[in-house]
Amino acid sequence: MAQAGVHIDVPPHSPADVVTPIIVTMTADVATYYAHNGILDRALQVVLVRRDAPGVAFLAKTDPSGLFLPEPPLPVPPDAAQSKGLVRERREFRVTDYGALHDGAASYFVLATFARWASEPLPMEIDHPLRSVGPGDALPVPPRAPATERLLAARPRSQGVWAGAVDGPPQRIDGALRVPFKLPRFRGDVASGPWVTLVVWQPGSEGRIAALCLQLEPRSEGTDHVAAFSIPIGGLSPQLASGPARAWVFSGDHPCAPFDFEVVR
Repeated sequence: MAQAGVHIDVPPHSPADVVTPIIVTMTADVATYYAHNGILDRALQVVLVRRDAPGVAFLAKTDPSGLFLPEPPLPVPPDAAQSKGLVRERREFRVTDYGALHDGAASYFVLATFARWASEPLPMEIDHPLRSVGPGDALPVPPRAPATERLLAARPRSQGVWAGAVDGPPQRIDGALRVPFKLPRFRGDVASGPWVTLVVWQPGSEGRIAALCLQLEPRSEGTDHVAAFSIPIGGLSPQLASGPARAWVFSGDHPCAPFDFEVVR
């Protein structure tokens, strides 16, 4: 039986010169359909989290240079609140849409959120024989703090990422990671120390989402990098509203299990 939600089909490998599309299927209930005037992708975000370098981005849903006229509101039928119907829309997205360039190799996790629903993050590799795409924006290494010192003292013994919400003050996401050293993919690539990417989504009609990427100060242990992080919720952009939220935390090829918490403002 069909249910409301979001589903993504992600190409495991794609050539950089002719990028294979990511296919997103949105299935909306009647309330979500009318809340967005019949334009479902207003409640959609497709997030690309770099695995091979720092960086996080959102795929464009419309032409950034386009000019759009105001839309007349859809007439809402009297029984819309009680309707059990569903509306489904399928869209294709490429990292090269609307003239964007992707002249090199890169590895990603792809995650979609739609109103009150979210997909699982799936891996995607874009291949190029000669070079990599440069790293994206990342915040600089923060100063050490008592929270990160405590996390380092209890650092994980196995490779992976661990994180959770802390009430504060300030309210924050604390965590630690152990990831392997990674050699540059191509000659000329700059090896990067460990980093962490945080994506926080608030389920609801609007589906508000915020993300950041943060460079970390590593501690070397054998062939691993060990690091800790403490990210204030109030520092995310756009700012989140009070209410339920879900967080995903990534570092390199390692995702943390998503966790739910309550944003308090």
